[in-house]
Amino acid sequence: MRPKNFPIHRERKVLYNMSKATLYSFFAILGILLTASLTACTTPIDKPKPQDKFIYVKGLFDLTGATSDVGVSYSRGVLDSIEETNANGGIEGYKIDIDWKDYGYVANKAVEIYDAWKKDTDKPLSGAVTIFGWGTGDSVILSPKVAEDKIPYVSASYAGSLASPQAVNKEVDLPDGSKHVVETKGAPYNFFAGTDYSTSIRLAMQFIKDSGGKKVAFIYCNAGYCKEPIPAGKTFAKEIGLEIAGDIEVNLDFTREQASDAIKAGLEKLQVSEADNLWAWLGNTAKTAVYSAQGFAKHAPTNARMISNVWGFDESVPGRCKDGWDGSGDACVDKLFGVMPFAAFGDLNYPEMKSVVVQHKKYRDQAKEDATLYADVRYIQGYASFLIWRRVVEKLLKDGKEVTGPNIKEAFESFGTLSTGGLTLNLGFTADNHRPSSGALIYAVGGDGKLSYKKEVSVSLKPEWKGW
Repeated sequence: MRPKNFPIHRERKVLYNMSKATLYSFFAILGILLTASLTACTTPIDKPKPQDKFIYVKGLFDLTGATSDVGVSYSRGVLDSIEETNANGGIEGYKIDIDWKDYGYVANKAVEIYDAWKKDTDKPLSGAVTIFGWGTGDSVILSPKVAEDKIPYVSASYAGSLASPQAVNKEVDLPDGSKHVVETKGAPYNFFAGTDYSTSIRLAMQFIKDSGGKKVAFIYCNAGYCKEPIPAGKTFAKEIGLEIAGDIEVNLDFTREQASDAIKAGLEKLQVSEADNLWAWLGNTAKTAVYSAQGFAKHAPTNARMISNVWGFDESVPGRCKDGWDGSGDACVDKLFGVMPFAAFGDLNYPEMKSVVVQHKKYRDQAKEDATLYADVRYIQGYASFLIWRRVVEKLLKDGKEVTGPNIKEAFESFGTLSTGGLTLNLGFTADNHRPSSGALIYAVGGDGKLSYKKEVSVSLKPEWKGW
């Protein structure tokens, strides 16, 4: 404000009496200030672009361990899907950033990695909204941790114990008169895309019964995913009128000769004959499941047949069955069947399969890899695991909700019917039941060296079966 009685002509005089240097300095500073002001007004402020936004997840896969023969293709199904999603703009503009590790199918190593993630300041576990896991060992041992940290764990373990959000403590009467103790802590943050193992083995028993079988032997490894569903299979077999022949252990690391010897010795103890219309349940991964199938075809009655769990049956089985086979006829054609919660790779009867095949070819071409590499049901399993998660995240974003672990869990449980375009039967989860499906597809080894679709089977998901 101008001082009182300070005449205007005095201001002019003061300004006039300034030195030229002072005037030049004054106007130079004034110009800089004006330029800066104008620049600030005309230069836009950088705003986050949709492609700069990320959803952060973790991954645990087996690329080198005991289940790597099926684990590598599964991991590619997940990772290719993430890469393809990002290449197409992400999920509602959000790119997926995955930090993953190979844990070699060693559950304790999975825990070490998990604990290291919690301490990591660069890519902390606290920022992850989901972990894409792998086997039963890591899924079970990490289940309490992910529940505490509220991080959904989407894995390829379809263990019945992981399908109950609540704890289950009970005893089950087995056909041999013994008791099976069911103790689960509850797995509220575990989800998976496939029919759970216990439902799958019950489906297999129903298929055996419908196919005229009278007696069933259980051939399986000592890993968790092999052993866990056996009580479900035996109790349901008895319920529908099948006779239990007994058990034969064939471990994951057995050679063809070891598997054959174990099955020969086991069958001698079981004392079976043609009249038994014998079937065998195979609970292994593809390599040892085939060794078991070859041994069983060689030493069992000629009319005996086999049905495998999901991990023992895929597109590689027909070729594997011929490799090293020294018996008469074919070890697997019309003798080996598989419970497959997922469609076989390339089965274009299912609409989503076209997208799978196109994606698979794109990334094999980019990597200059053989076109048949990973072209199997394991890739479908990985693809489907990511697909159901993606559908849930899409819904959250469209509803304007934040993508967090608890919100993903709630969205899974309230989504209703999750369609995978035929890659699986329709799936669904609720807050008290994470068994996503009551059915599966049955395929067989065909004479053309390919998998042959037989039928779809289903059983009711009884409440008393939850958790085992």
